[in-house]
Amino acid sequence: MFLQGFNPKGGWETKSFIMSKFTEVKILFIRTRSMSLINTLSGLLTPVIAVTTLYIAYQQYKTGKDKLRFDLYERRLKLFEFFKGFLFKTIETGQIEGPEISEFRHNTYEIIFLFEEDITIFREELIKNAQELTISNKKTERKCNAIDKSELEKLQSENDLIFHQLTFKYKNIGNVFKKYFAFNLKV
Repeated sequence: MFLQGFNPKGGWETKSFIMSKFTEVKILFIRTRSMSLINTLSGLLTPVIAVTTLYIAYQQYKTGKDKLRFDLYERRLKLFEFFKGFLFKTIETGQIEGPEISEFRHNTYEIIFLFEEDITIFREELIKNAQELTISNKKTERKCNAIDKSELEKLQSENDLIFHQLTFKYKNIGNVFKKYFAFNLKV
């Protein structure tokens, strides 16, 4: 009987020795079984790699989706701050001039892309109220020295009404924007 093996010093070598038939079958069985196990394991390796790759891809998808939501949140928050600042300045000073309104419109032009139409309508209402308050305050200042007190009271009540509308909007601006800041939104 010949047995072939690898000699680390000299490469492959064949040795001759006497074996029983039982030993030959045993060696052949062990070789066949180990080769079968290796073939089975290498066959299972491909699906394991595929499942692992699929899992990694899914995790990257979830991470990308969460990043998109966070970026959208940041952009919306920036616009929310512009709205809040505009309202605060209008209430504090009682008047907003043309350049400030133009700047507000310019800073909030993205709302058509990031919000639904209700926020665009809200912006236009704010601008309209701010302009009305400015006009009413200027009229009241001019009429302060006027003799007709009833007209002055009428202007003052109109001014107060607009002021209260803007104050109410300032206090409730969070509720207007609330639905856009939920992280469970479908993007």
